[in-house]
Amino acid sequence: MKTIIIFAFVLGFVIASGCTSDDKNFVSGSSQTPTETFLATSDPSLPASSAEKYCLDITKMDVVKHRQPDAYGGVEQYSPMVTITGTIKSNCNYPVEGVIQLFAYDKNNKMITGLFQNGVQDAQPVLIKPGETKSYSTTFDMRRVPDNPRDPDPSISANFKVTAFVKRIVSAREAAAW
Repeated sequence: MKTIIIFAFVLGFVIASGCTSDDKNFVSGSSQTPTETFLATSDPSLPASSAEKYCLDITKMDVVKHRQPDAYGGVEQYSPMVTITGTIKSNCNYPVEGVIQLFAYDKNNKMITGLFQNGVQDAQPVLIKPGETKSYSTTFDMRRVPDNPRDPDPSISANFKVTAFVKRIVSAREAAAW
């Protein structure tokens, strides 16, 4: 019984090692042509590097407070909604679909939590071609500024930051339809 097991083991080793061929051109293993592959969840239109992801620049930003009609006997009233406007410029080498995000900070430079994750107050898509400049407009509700009753300075204020990044690279055919 031991002899049969040893014989089967040796025969299996000889077959597995590829030593049964007398052909001098035989090479064990397999030759593959290199191919670029993507994971099943990967999208080839996604930016591959930081340079591709962050090639959108915010070139201008203005904050506009809206006055409400004078309805309270000469007291100046402001709407709780503030509009942040500006321009975005594409330094990308290809047409892209991007996202513009608004962040808000209180007077202690703490991020104000937003409706979206990571403190994003507002987010908008943008379709932009290389070298193109587009304007954007987003809003912020000042009632979201945290109220601290112990603060000796009760004035409500906020600082804003607008960022933009590339979500995906757009094909020339798709960009021609814009």
